[in-house]
Amino acid sequence: MPSFDIVSEVVWHEVGNSVDQANREIKNRYDFKGSD
Repeated sequence: MPSFDIVSEVVWHEVGNSVDQANREIKNRYDFKGSD
């Protein structure tokens, strides 16, 4: 199943993007500003 590796890479790439996007949204939320 050579396609499994390709699908796995895409999934983990999307997971990383989702995590990065969530972190950016949290940082930009007004309730979290100044709470470093």
